[in-house]
Amino acid sequence: MTKRPARLALALLLTLLLLVIPTAGAAISPPQIIAISFPAHIPTGGVAVAGTVLYRAAAGRLGRAQFDVLDGGFDPFTLSLDNRPSLQTPLPDGPQSFSFRLACDPHPRHVILKLQLFDRAGRASRPAHFAFYCDSPPAGDFLQEEAQVRPTRAKIVLNFYFLDDGVSTITRGTHYADPDAVLAPLAPGMIAVLKSQIIPALGGIWDQCSLAFRLGVSQVVRPQKLIIPGQGGRNLAELFFGQYQGVQVIFVNPTSGTESLDLLDVLRQAGARFDRELAAQGSSASRALDVFIIGRKGLLSRSNPLAFGGVAQIRGRVNVVHWQAVFFKSQQPAQILLPQIVIQAMAHEIGHNLGLFHVTPQQDSLNLMISQPELPRLFPPTVHLLPGQCAQVAPVVAALASP
Repeated sequence: MTKRPARLALALLLTLLLLVIPTAGAAISPPQIIAISFPAHIPTGGVAVAGTVLYRAAAGRLGRAQFDVLDGGFDPFTLSLDNRPSLQTPLPDGPQSFSFRLACDPHPRHVILKLQLFDRAGRASRPAHFAFYCDSPPAGDFLQEEAQVRPTRAKIVLNFYFLDDGVSTITRGTHYADPDAVLAPLAPGMIAVLKSQIIPALGGIWDQCSLAFRLGVSQVVRPQKLIIPGQGGRNLAELFFGQYQGVQVIFVNPTSGTESLDLLDVLRQAGARFDRELAAQGSSASRALDVFIIGRKGLLSRSNPLAFGGVAQIRGRVNVVHWQAVFFKSQQPAQILLPQIVIQAMAHEIGHNLGLFHVTPQQDSLNLMISQPELPRLFPPTVHLLPGQCAQVAPVVAALASP
C-alpha cells in the first residue's frame, strides 16, 4: 500500500520535467528583425555612418548579418557577429541590438538594402529592407514616365539569363538537371515577376518610341560549366571572375595570356548556343535581345576598374546588367520591391542595342542615355527619350520586332 503514492509522485515528477525540459526535436524559432535604424540621408565621400538593428534570437547570439543590394549600385557585404560579441548589446526587456556602419562613394544615389540575420545554427530571419540617399540627388522622371501609358506599334522579345555567380541571391537554390548542366529554369516566382513587373516597367519607358516588350526564355546560367571555345577548356568563371579590393567582381575585358577577351562577345556566342539548344525544346525566341543579369560587381578591366550598372553592344543582341537581390513584398501573386535603378539600367542598355549612343546632360538633363560617369545615378532615375532618338532606333526595332 505504501508503494503506490511513491509511484504516483514519481510519475508526477516526470510529467513536470517533460513540461519544463524541451525535447530534442523541439523547434527553435529563427531570429526576428524588430527594427532597423539608419539615417535617411548620409554624406558622400567615404564618411562612415552608424546604424542599429534591433532583433530577437531565441537560440542566443547571432552568427552573421547579410546585407544584399536591392537597388542603387552598392556592394553587398556580410557582418560577422559570431566572434564579435561586443557588437551585440542585450537590452533589459529581452530584444538585443547590434550596430553597423555604411559609407557612400563620391557619387549621389539612392540605395535600397535587404537585411537577413542568421543565428549560429544557420537559421535565417525573414528579410527586411531599408533605404537611404547618398547626399540628396535631384529627382529624375521615372515615376512620371511610368504613369503615362502610350500606344505601341512594335514588340521586341527579351531573353533573360541570370548568372549563378556566387554573389547573386536571385539564383540561390537553383536545381540543375545533372552535374554538367549549364542551364536551369529560373524560379517560377521570378518568372512571374519578370512578366508582371519588369517587362511592363521597361515598356513604360520605351513606349515613348511606341515600343513594347515580351518575355522570351528565363534561365539560370552556371558559369563554371560554360566552357569558352578556344580557351583551353576554361570556363566563364575562370576567365572573367575575380576579386578587386576584396569585392567579388566580373571583368568585361580581362586578359588571357596575351589575348584580351571581351565579355559581351563571349555572351553573344553563348546566347546563340542557348538559342539553338532551347529551340529544340520549343522554348526559344528568334530575333530576341539577350539580357544577362550578374550579381557580381562589374568592372571594365583590371587596368581600368571603372564600375558599371550595365554594359551593351551598340546594335548588338546582348547586354549585361547588375542586379544582385530582390525583396518579395508578396508571394501570391509574386511581387517584389521594384528596383527602379536596375530597370533604368536595363532600358539604357537596350537603347545601346537599338543603336543609341550616350548623350550629355546639356543635350537633355533627364535623358535615358546619359552616361553614368557624366551624371551619377539619380533617384527616381532619368528615362526621357527624344523624338530624334526614336527615329534613330526605328530601323533596328523593325528588324527585331516579333510577329
